Amino acid sequence: MLRHLCVRLLPALSEASSDGSQHGDAFDRRWGVNTSGNLVPDPAGVVGPNWLHGARYEGVDPAALAQVLAGLDIRHDAFTFLDLGSGKGRAVLVAARFPFKKVLGVEYSTELNAIAQANLSLFPATEKNCTDIALHCADAAQWPIPDGPLVLFLFNPFDGEVMSAVAKNLAASYRAQPRRIFVIYFNAQAHHAWKNAGCLREVRHSRAYSLFQANPHDPQEPECGC
Repeated sequence: MLRHLCVRLLPALSEASSDGSQHGDAFDRRWGVNTSGNLVPDPAGVVGPNWLHGARYEGVDPAALAQVLAGLDIRHDAFTFLDLGSGKGRAVLVAARFPFKKVLGVEYSTELNAIAQANLSLFPATEKNCTDIALHCADAAQWPIPDGPLVLFLFNPFDGEVMSAVAKNLAASYRAQPRRIFVIYFNAQAHHAWKNAGCLREVRHSRAYSLFQANPHDPQEPECGC
């Protein structure tokens, strides 16, 4: 059913696509939101010490993300979706159209997070299949990894230094509570941070994104010695 939902809601496209410009503009026009464009956050409006490690804002292709989320072999209502570096909220809005247990966005720029909050309020309630959606202004490296089954999304939000910190946080969370976790990493410039994190197995790698998973019931999963 979710695959049919994805096809109905967003145009199909090849998995090689990750640049959200063209499809993002169409997404914005359709829903009356503002998730397009590029923006370098003002350092005066950034929470935490990691402004220099952040990338400029750019939105993921909404159809590409919807395709990946629809293809996960999960019951979405058992999982939390977490977007670290949520920017203007495009990925959060795409995820909200799936019946996740909870959808969270974390963004260190107060300016971008304010835009995301406005977009969330503008997005039609009839399109939200998740009712627990929250956007937070915080430093991703310091944000606690949620308990329970998790889908973590990243669209090249920061460099390898912060990415490694996030990967270590997730590995520690998994050691404390082994559970199913997926990491969807578009434009994976700091791919090595997740390859070296332990506890995760890379199950897909393309030009557009990498998909990692942790599953305590899968005998192929690496032991968590990190």
